[in-house]
Amino acid sequence: MASGSALRCLARWAVGAVLLLASACVLPVRLAPGVEGAVMDASTGAALEGARVVVRFDGHHDDQLPDRDLLGFAEATTDANGRFVVGPLRSPGLAVWPLLRIETRLVAVFHPGHRCASPRMISQGETPIVALEPARSADEMRETCHPVPARRGEAQGYMAAWRALFPTPRPDDDSRQRDTDRVLAARSVFGFGENCEGPVLDMALAPSGRFAALVIAGALGPEIHAVELGVSGPLPPRRIGPAPRTPPRRIAWATAWELVLWEPASEQRRAISPSPFADGRFERIWHAPGANELLPAAPDPLGSLQQIAAPLDPGDLNDEADSRWFGRSFSLHQVPDPETGLAVDRLHIVGREGLHSDVALAGEACGPPGRFGRPHYRIAAGGRAGVDLRFVDGGCHAVSVDLETGFWSRMDRADAPATCSRTRRIPVSQLNLALRGYARELESGLAEAGADPAAPYALRIADDRGVVVEAMDFAGRPRRFEAAPFPVTTPLRRIEVSVVGSTHPAPRGAPIAVPGPEPL
Repeated sequence: MASGSALRCLARWAVGAVLLLASACVLPVRLAPGVEGAVMDASTGAALEGARVVVRFDGHHDDQLPDRDLLGFAEATTDANGRFVVGPLRSPGLAVWPLLRIETRLVAVFHPGHRCASPRMISQGETPIVALEPARSADEMRETCHPVPARRGEAQGYMAAWRALFPTPRPDDDSRQRDTDRVLAARSVFGFGENCEGPVLDMALAPSGRFAALVIAGALGPEIHAVELGVSGPLPPRRIGPAPRTPPRRIAWATAWELVLWEPASEQRRAISPSPFADGRFERIWHAPGANELLPAAPDPLGSLQQIAAPLDPGDLNDEADSRWFGRSFSLHQVPDPETGLAVDRLHIVGREGLHSDVALAGEACGPPGRFGRPHYRIAAGGRAGVDLRFVDGGCHAVSVDLETGFWSRMDRADAPATCSRTRRIPVSQLNLALRGYARELESGLAEAGADPAAPYALRIADDRGVVVEAMDFAGRPRRFEAAPFPVTTPLRRIEVSVVGSTHPAPRGAPIAVPGPEPL
């Protein structure tokens, strides 16, 4: 009897130990707590009924581990008092407990007639109050409301409301606009913005809108300069230090006052992580003045760390100042320039009172674009000026554009020349799309010269736009003839045109003479 009792006690102890270890180590379900809050009109303070609220839940095990696991999205609708309740989310999967940390973000709040709210982090136990600014037009709502990449069934109401903002255009208008966009995109291949680099190589606007950081090509290598954006305009730039580009690195603001150099993660790493910046390496390089009066853009300040081990989320590396739109909406329109053949950029602005205005942007867009590919959304703290990288004065420079008058001025003092590519290879389809009439002239010239139309050929472009075509006949022998002047202003001096299905290399002529530096 004593032996049996001891065995039963031992068995009960073993079962209890197993259950304890299971509960303390691995759980088959990951649980995210719910959120309660309210939505109100920012101008009147009235509660907004029927607002769509979307919450995102992420989980990660430790600050030193780069991966964040998307647990899912949840959606709720506000009641007559403007209140919403998002219940807890249960996600299947294994989680190490209690090391799993849940991050909750309010990623979308939609109500008809109002600007959508910017995403924000929700602290544990917080009851968020969201104040929506009234929208003056449907265009303003479209500019502030963005789609949510939720899985099927997670944000159906919000996505249905978002799609209603974008009525289906007529087929004729849609087709015509697509054709125009394709032509302009193809023509940009010949421009200076795509084929030239420097002297300004990179730009990042602080989330506060008070500082811009520039990477400028110097005599001893790239340098980082900081520009304070004052009320009356940009102040003279100040040199911070060198900016080594090996390995390739970008400048970014981790908070409103912390400037970092970051090395983007590899394509393979980004493919398995929800954050495009995961596993990237960061190094703090500058601390802007006025930190005490500015709020950080990232959830946690960097403190005294010189190396940032934890990855930053996409919203933490953000230079698009949508918070400083001040009720305006912006859209970029491009039309071909009859003199250069390239695109002319015009920024269309709709103000709070519904007033429309157009600002002509100087030169071509150059350098790395903003996070959403729209560098004209970088707006300074005062809200009147936008900063951008444009190819003006013979190089890629940082410019400040007055959003009311269109007047622009350079922010940098770099005088080094741009480095431009002289040779480029393009498919014949791209040439036909961008310069349809000129491509037909080339086809006629190839036929008259006895050249094989199925073989690749090359265009030699002189400084005065004169063109010599280097082609091959049906036996593979070289053929050369003069063609009409190239219709687009370009830094390229040789364009190799490839033909689909051809196995021949492009013909090679005499090397292009590139003038060297003058002797001292």
